[in-house]
Amino acid sequence: VIPCHNYGHYLGEAIESALSQSYRPTEIVVVDDSSTDNTREVADEFSVRGVRYLRINARHSQLARKAGFQSTVAEIVCFLDGDDRLARNYLEMGVPEFANPNVGIVSSDVEHFGLFRGHSDYPDHCDRDHMARVNYMHTGSLVLREALDVTRALDVWADDKLSLQDWLLW
Repeated sequence: VIPCHNYGHYLGEAIESALSQSYRPTEIVVVDDSSTDNTREVADEFSVRGVRYLRINARHSQLARKAGFQSTVAEIVCFLDGDDRLARNYLEMGVPEFANPNVGIVSSDVEHFGLFRGHSDYPDHCDRDHMARVNYMHTGSLVLREALDVTRALDVWADDKLSLQDWLLW
Protein backbone atom coordinates (compact mmCIF):
# COMPACT_ATOMS: atom_id res chain seq x y z
CA VAL A 1 0.00 0.00 0.00
CA ILE A 2 1.54 3.29 -1.14
CA PRO A 3 -0.19 6.29 0.46
CA CYS A 4 0.62 9.49 -1.39
CA HIS A 5 -0.24 13.18 -1.09
CA ASN A 6 1.46 15.44 -3.64
CA TYR A 7 4.51 13.17 -3.97
CA GLY A 8 4.11 12.61 -7.70
CA HIS A 9 7.74 13.60 -8.26
CA TYR A 10 8.89 10.73 -5.96
CA LEU A 11 6.11 8.22 -6.60
CA GLY A 12 7.64 6.53 -9.67
CA GLU A 13 10.72 5.56 -7.65
CA ALA A 14 8.57 4.23 -4.80
CA ILE A 15 6.47 2.11 -7.16
CA GLU A 16 9.51 0.87 -9.06
CA SER A 17 11.15 -0.20 -5.78
CA ALA A 18 8.06 -2.28 -4.97
CA LEU A 19 7.85 -3.79 -8.46
CA SER A 20 11.54 -4.69 -8.55
CA GLN A 21 11.51 -6.74 -5.35
CA SER A 22 13.32 -10.08 -5.53
CA TYR A 23 10.21 -11.48 -3.76
CA ARG A 24 7.38 -10.00 -5.80
CA PRO A 25 4.43 -8.49 -3.90
CA THR A 26 1.03 -9.99 -4.74
CA GLU A 27 -0.62 -6.58 -5.07
CA ILE A 28 0.33 -2.92 -5.12
CA VAL A 29 -2.13 -0.07 -4.65
CA VAL A 30 -1.38 3.66 -4.69
CA VAL A 31 -3.73 5.58 -2.41
CA ASP A 32 -3.84 9.16 -3.64
CA ASP A 33 -5.08 11.30 -0.74
CA SER A 34 -6.25 14.60 -2.21
CA SER A 35 -3.18 15.25 -4.37
CA THR A 36 -3.17 18.27 -6.64
CA ASP A 37 -0.02 17.30 -8.54
CA ASN A 38 0.65 14.55 -11.11
CA THR A 39 0.23 11.64 -8.67
CA ARG A 40 -2.56 10.03 -10.70
CA GLU A 41 -0.65 10.25 -13.98
CA VAL A 42 2.46 8.69 -12.41
CA ALA A 43 0.43 5.86 -10.87
CA ASP A 44 -1.42 5.27 -14.15
CA GLU A 45 1.91 4.71 -15.93
CA PHE A 46 2.31 1.56 -13.82
CA SER A 47 -1.21 0.18 -14.30
CA VAL A 48 -0.03 -2.14 -17.10
CA ARG A 49 2.28 -3.71 -14.51
CA GLY A 50 -0.60 -4.41 -12.12
CA VAL A 51 -0.43 -1.32 -9.92
CA ARG A 52 -3.89 -0.14 -8.88
CA TYR A 53 -4.88 3.46 -8.16
CA LEU A 54 -7.33 4.57 -5.47
CA ARG A 55 -8.33 8.21 -4.92
CA ILE A 56 -9.60 9.37 -1.53
CA ASN A 57 -10.15 12.81 -0.01
CA ALA A 58 -9.30 12.25 3.66
CA ARG A 59 -6.24 14.49 3.92
CA HIS A 60 -4.85 12.20 6.59
CA SER A 61 -2.04 9.65 6.25
CA GLN A 62 -3.56 7.10 8.62
CA LEU A 63 -6.91 7.19 6.83
CA ALA A 64 -5.07 6.75 3.51
CA ARG A 65 -3.30 3.67 4.91
CA LYS A 66 -6.62 2.32 6.15
CA ALA A 67 -8.27 2.82 2.74
CA GLY A 68 -5.39 1.00 1.06
CA PHE A 69 -5.50 -1.80 3.61
CA GLN A 70 -9.24 -2.24 3.09
CA SER A 71 -8.77 -2.40 -0.69
CA THR A 72 -6.23 -5.26 -0.51
CA VAL A 73 -6.32 -8.89 0.59
CA ALA A 74 -2.65 -9.85 1.03
CA GLU A 75 -1.82 -11.68 4.25
CA ILE A 76 1.27 -9.50 4.78
CA VAL A 77 1.07 -5.74 4.28
CA CYS A 78 3.70 -3.04 3.81
CA PHE A 79 2.83 0.66 3.90
CA LEU A 80 5.40 2.32 1.64
CA ASP A 81 5.08 6.10 1.78
CA GLY A 82 5.09 7.74 -1.65
CA ASP A 83 8.43 9.42 -0.98
CA ASP A 84 10.22 6.25 0.22
CA ARG A 85 11.88 3.30 -1.50
CA LEU A 86 12.40 -0.33 -0.58
CA ALA A 87 15.72 -2.13 -0.88
CA ARG A 88 15.49 -4.76 -3.64
CA ASN A 89 15.55 -7.65 -1.13
CA TYR A 90 13.29 -6.04 1.48
CA LEU A 91 10.41 -8.50 1.12
CA GLU A 92 12.73 -11.47 0.53
CA MET A 93 14.43 -10.80 3.87
CA GLY A 94 11.33 -9.87 5.86
CA VAL A 95 8.56 -12.23 4.76
CA PRO A 96 10.25 -15.46 6.03
CA GLU A 97 10.24 -14.01 9.57
CA PHE A 98 6.48 -14.61 9.66
CA ALA A 99 7.11 -18.37 9.73
CA ASN A 100 7.38 -17.85 13.48
CA PRO A 101 3.75 -17.81 14.72
CA ASN A 102 4.68 -15.25 17.41
CA VAL A 103 5.70 -12.63 14.85
CA GLY A 104 3.13 -10.02 13.79
CA ILE A 105 5.42 -7.19 12.65
CA VAL A 106 8.83 -7.23 10.97
CA SER A 107 10.73 -3.98 10.98
CA SER A 108 14.17 -2.99 9.75
CA ASP A 109 16.75 -0.29 9.91
CA VAL A 110 16.33 2.64 7.54
CA GLU A 111 18.75 4.16 5.05
CA HIS A 112 17.94 7.85 4.65
CA PHE A 113 18.42 9.56 1.28
CA GLY A 114 17.84 13.00 -0.12
CA LEU A 115 18.48 16.02 2.08
CA PHE A 116 18.82 13.93 5.26
CA ARG A 117 21.29 11.09 4.80
CA GLY A 118 22.36 8.37 7.20
CA HIS A 119 21.51 4.95 8.56
CA SER A 120 19.38 4.09 11.57
CA ASP A 121 20.37 1.42 14.04
CA TYR A 122 17.16 0.12 15.54
CA PRO A 123 16.86 -2.67 18.15
CA ASP A 124 16.56 -6.25 16.88
CA HIS A 125 13.53 -7.05 19.06
CA CYS A 126 10.51 -5.08 20.19
CA ASP A 127 10.69 -3.80 23.75
CA ARG A 128 7.32 -2.36 24.79
CA ASP A 129 8.78 -0.02 27.42
CA HIS A 130 11.34 1.35 24.98
CA MET A 131 8.72 1.62 22.23
CA ALA A 132 6.51 3.68 24.56
CA ARG A 133 9.29 6.29 24.76
CA VAL A 134 11.01 6.08 21.36
CA ASN A 135 9.53 5.29 17.95
CA TYR A 136 11.94 2.93 16.23
CA MET A 137 9.56 1.19 13.84
CA HIS A 138 9.07 2.92 10.52
CA THR A 139 5.78 2.96 8.68
CA GLY A 140 7.14 0.64 5.98
CA SER A 141 7.48 -2.27 8.40
CA LEU A 142 5.86 -5.52 7.29
CA VAL A 143 2.77 -6.53 9.26
CA LEU A 144 0.30 -9.39 9.25
CA ARG A 145 -3.18 -8.40 8.11
CA GLU A 146 -4.53 -10.35 11.07
CA ALA A 147 -2.45 -8.27 13.51
CA LEU A 148 -3.91 -5.04 12.10
CA ASP A 149 -7.42 -6.49 12.22
CA VAL A 150 -7.10 -7.74 15.82
CA THR A 151 -5.45 -4.60 17.21
CA ARG A 152 -7.54 -2.19 15.14
CA ALA A 153 -4.33 -0.14 14.82
CA LEU A 154 -5.60 1.65 11.73
CA ASP A 155 -8.50 3.03 13.77
CA VAL A 156 -6.12 5.05 15.97
CA TRP A 157 -4.92 8.46 14.87
CA ALA A 158 -4.18 11.92 16.19
CA ASP A 159 -5.59 14.67 14.00
CA ASP A 160 -3.22 17.29 15.33
CA LYS A 161 -0.05 15.20 15.35
CA LEU A 162 0.49 13.82 11.84
CA SER A 163 4.17 13.21 12.62
CA LEU A 164 3.17 10.59 15.20
CA GLN A 165 1.09 8.45 12.85
CA ASP A 166 3.62 5.65 12.36
CA TRP A 167 4.25 5.51 16.11
CA LEU A 168 0.54 5.24 16.80
CA LEU A 169 0.20 2.58 14.11
CA TRP A 170 2.71 0.24 15.72
